[in-house]
Amino acid sequence: MAAIILTVLKYAGIAVVIIIAVALFLIASLLFIPVRYRVKGSLGEGVPDGNIRLTWFFRLLRLDLRYDKDELVIGKLRILGIPVYSFGESYSGKEARDEKK
Repeated sequence: MAAIILTVLKYAGIAVVIIIAVALFLIASLLFIPVRYRVKGSLGEGVPDGNIRLTWFFRLLRLDLRYDKDELVIGKLRILGIPVYSFGESYSGKEARDEKK
């Protein structure tokens, strides 16, 4: 009977150690891996226009935003390059450049 209880406690202890190790890894990742950003834009006629890209953890997470005439036009959130969440109008880069001309 005691052997069964000790075996259960052993596996529960291993599970707790694994959970703590994963939590410490995530906390250390948030603290020591920097967020990279790239901003391209212009201020024509007092109206901001541009693109913003935020990446974290070797592009594991990526957020792309597009501003046009002081309002958010499109935004995409990607995890491992797979679009997870998208908002705003859909456009391709070439179409957006053609619309500005």
